[in-house]
Amino acid sequence: MGVNWVQRINPAWFLAGAAFFLPIKPAPVNLFLLLAFVTALFFKEIRLNLLMLLKHPVTLSAFALVCFLFFTALYPGSDSQLAGDYATKYLRFAFIPMIAAVLMTTEKPSRLLDWFSLGVFLSVLASYGVILGLLESDLPTYFKAYLTHSFFVAIACSWAVYRIFFSPELNRRTVVRTFIAIGVLLSLVNLFVFVPGRSGWMTALLIPFLLGLRVLGVRKGLLIGFGLFCIALLLFAVSDVVRLRVVEVFSEFQMWSSGDPQTKETSLGQRMLYLTISLEAIQTSPWFGHGLGGVVAAVSDAAISKN
Repeated sequence: MGVNWVQRINPAWFLAGAAFFLPIKPAPVNLFLLLAFVTALFFKEIRLNLLMLLKHPVTLSAFALVCFLFFTALYPGSDSQLAGDYATKYLRFAFIPMIAAVLMTTEKPSRLLDWFSLGVFLSVLASYGVILGLLESDLPTYFKAYLTHSFFVAIACSWAVYRIFFSPELNRRTVVRTFIAIGVLLSLVNLFVFVPGRSGWMTALLIPFLLGLRVLGVRKGLLIGFGLFCIALLLFAVSDVVRLRVVEVFSEFQMWSSGDPQTKETSLGQRMLYLTISLEAIQTSPWFGHGLGGVVAAVSDAAISKN
């Protein structure tokens, strides 16, 4: 009786929940992934797919990486608390075969992207709440930092546009398509007018360009690329946020290349500092690294010397 009740539960529901909360909070994502894994084990077809996928090269590579990283936590001088923090992040690789096994038995696996996009739109609405003073946040975003927020918005908008134009099930649902279009418009305005996320801007422009190259060929793809370049110039001309963030890149790069000490306080300067320190840490231990718990110790001396 209990097993029969569990077997009525579709593990894909929990994956959809994880996809929905991905742009919002990590704790529900972890909970839904665990629930998906537990319920998936009650389905014979999923178990068979899981056994097959455990032998897949991608799965074996992921598990090998996780095992190696866990082993590096035993390095001398490794900080156990720091190693544990990193280990919980990399342990999520273990969910790869389970997620794939569930998706292989799901009638419409792309629905997970629908739920992800819905979660992104909720984060966009929350961002507008911050902008209008209805919610409190130190950033123009509410759930995530603007870099992550903008990246998620770019992916969700790309998927939503695809659903509007190429989804057969929405052909006769004009009202639904209209609501999706309004959501895309609000999200793009949020992305390019209010949120200074350069990664999201690049992602929003690169996805249609790469799809154009893949689907339409090189010539038509390059035409799409030229059109996107013109759109980028238009955004640079009309959006203060875009213009300031783009100009900021060149000015900060000039400061960094001239050796200005104030570069360390800038966004690009900090990234270049992280890059140089990381390269130095790699040079000291190029083959086996410094371990999950040895990252801070590996870069601290170089960081102090450069400050």
